[in-house]
Amino acid sequence: MVTTAALSEPVLSIAAANTLLASPATYSKLMRRFLDEVLINEHLMERGRLGETLASVVLIIARDAATCTLPNVNEYGSKFVGGTTQEPSVKPVTPTRFIESLFHEVPSRFKSFGDVAWINFTHFDLLPSILDGEIPMKLLLNAWCRSVAFQCADNQPIYDLLIPIYLGDLDKPFEPAKLSYTVIQIKARVGADGKGDLESLTGPMINIGSGSGPHKPPYLAILMDLGALVAYQGPKVHVHHTAALLPEKKASASFLWHYSSQEPSRWVFHARGLTKETYPSLSKFGAQLMHRVLYRRAGEEDETEGREVVRSAAADWSEATGSILTKGC
Repeated sequence: MVTTAALSEPVLSIAAANTLLASPATYSKLMRRFLDEVLINEHLMERGRLGETLASVVLIIARDAATCTLPNVNEYGSKFVGGTTQEPSVKPVTPTRFIESLFHEVPSRFKSFGDVAWINFTHFDLLPSILDGEIPMKLLLNAWCRSVAFQCADNQPIYDLLIPIYLGDLDKPFEPAKLSYTVIQIKARVGADGKGDLESLTGPMINIGSGSGPHKPPYLAILMDLGALVAYQGPKVHVHHTAALLPEKKASASFLWHYSSQEPSRWVFHARGLTKETYPSLSKFGAQLMHRVLYRRAGEEDETEGREVVRSAAADWSEATGSILTKGC
């Protein structure tokens, strides 16, 4: 298997976001072309990595939408970059605003956590190796300063994506010890139901250093069942506020190292599907047909069927979007 990756480029990510958010037509056109030509027409991507890529795009769209005052197809009214002309800066958003952009609404009780914390990512970077049950605070600090979230290495236990969160007041001196995270677990298999993983979904311990032992602060967890063909009846997202439980099945030591003897209560959101009914912002940013990328592979049992699946999906996608499929692709 060949993996293509790029270095984290914070300035380039900010410039791209600022440019795209200034033109809804350009943002939507680029998103449609990305899904059409890159994910369907150009490359074969292993299903697990495809799910992580789609989830990353969904989360970036939600981050962008969280900066918009008028998120619609004609004008975004984005406040992605604030500050002054001489000293511009990327504006962090609260978890409340981020989750509202991701799922449209949040329970009022979530705001006691979501209104007093901050999210600051602008792009994802691929980690070169697996994170064990304890991560250094410096990893989160570096990520916060670079406005980067992480796509984890293959075979990472428990979670697939990690987004830094700051639990302090940004109007006061920055305290690295108040850094936390959002962990995201992704299910890409069509028809999958990750409910059994919900109770055990947790994140790593954080090693602050300076003689202090590792600890686990309050954090946020999201379970994205992208492959579920039918969303929940009633609410598209279920929300819980409980401590993570050790899995009932036998687990490896690297898995168990993630759990504290006193797990803090965490907010966990469980969403099923990959349509605009689950993620409303998709339709405002040209990604309302993203689910076709995943669902078209519903009958795919192995990689030998990949080429025909991709060709068929490309034809369907081109017909739906009005794009032209080059003969012989």
